[in-house]
Amino acid sequence: MENHRINLLRSLFALSDLMLLNICLFASHYLSNKYGSAINHNIYLNNIFICNAAWVLSAGLFKLYSKSTIYKFKNICNATWKCILLHSALTCSYMLLTSKAGFPLNYMLSFYGLTIISFFISRFACIAFEKMGNLDFDKRNRSIMLQ
Repeated sequence: MENHRINLLRSLFALSDLMLLNICLFASHYLSNKYGSAINHNIYLNNIFICNAAWVLSAGLFKLYSKSTIYKFKNICNATWKCILLHSALTCSYMLLTSKAGFPLNYMLSFYGLTIISFFISRFACIAFEKMGNLDFDKRNRSIMLQ
């Protein structure tokens, strides 16, 4: 049963991270089109694929969702920041190699700014839920022992 729970947690982390990444991508596209230079919709769709592929690759290389990483918050944070750095290097390298060097800087800055903030909030929300769960668990054990 414990193995099933860990696999579910790993899957939820992976899906929530990809959702956060895509939300940040959409928000930065919207902000860039509204306040900066407009980005072609086809380039945006291409960036969705590139950003998701770069995230899956970087998460796989740093074993972000492995069983050994999931158990300790410090390991999760370290692997997350490494993944974000590798993701930015891969994405920027792709843009330079495919002659999209004229890509708006405000788009990239807003994307990685939103990504860092959202992952920071996400990781600390996990701590809060874990602490609440542990407190409730301790209260339930005490009440069972008193009966």
